[in-house]
Amino acid sequence: NMKIVFITMNPFSMNPGHLARLKAVLPQLSSKHEVIILSLHTNEDTFTTKENYPKVKFINLPVLFKGWELKNKKEAVTSITNLISGILPDICILQMEAWELMRELSLSLKKITKFSVVIHAMPFVVSPINPSSDFEYDVKMYLQSNLVPFRHDYVLKHYNEAKKVLNSINIITANNTVSYFLNCYFNNLKIWNYIPLPNILNDSNSDNLSSLDYDFVYMARMEAGKGIEYLKVILREISSIMKRKVSILVFG
Repeated sequence: NMKIVFITMNPFSMNPGHLARLKAVLPQLSSKHEVIILSLHTNEDTFTTKENYPKVKFINLPVLFKGWELKNKKEAVTSITNLISGILPDICILQMEAWELMRELSLSLKKITKFSVVIHAMPFVVSPINPSSDFEYDVKMYLQSNLVPFRHDYVLKHYNEAKKVLNSINIITANNTVSYFLNCYFNNLKIWNYIPLPNILNDSNSDNLSSLDYDFVYMARMEAGKGIEYLKVILREISSIMKRKVSILVFG
């Protein structure tokens, strides 16, 4: 049996997309191991959620962000580290690639527990269609695209930390695309590519989906960086290959 702490950015009750895989395996995982979910949010998990996962311990520790920047960074990291020190888990897993938390917790938790991060998207470059294998070059090309100011400034400020930080943590990739880019840009990273299927058909409003057939499923927010900019090209190609109109299911 292990003691596992999952650090999430939102309460489990909010059911954000990046927790879908954890939600799918949590009942089985908590039956074998001691599981603690630490939410860095002002809202706590609901009573119903706690009832649904009786073997899971839910802890709430509010941490504030300004855009992508961590507010009161020193105090926030100290609070998280002290809490983890009191729990002494075998492994602590950050469930989202919040860069400053990745960087700071990789240092502060080094002597306390094994620290891992689930990376859902390639940091700083998104997913270029034709990666050059030169991380710095592709980041600079990305910075020349039409980025909103706060995103541009954040990438410019932090991208040169990538190699050092990523080499200091155990990485769990949430999809093959991220795994591909990490291996493309960096050598000798400790990557575990774990992709259990999210159980999307168990929701009450999805009872009839299993009887329907689709040619393509899009599961992301409808925004640049999530593949929406490539969607027309992809669908036209699928339609061309199949020589007919295609049916699409959108979760997003």
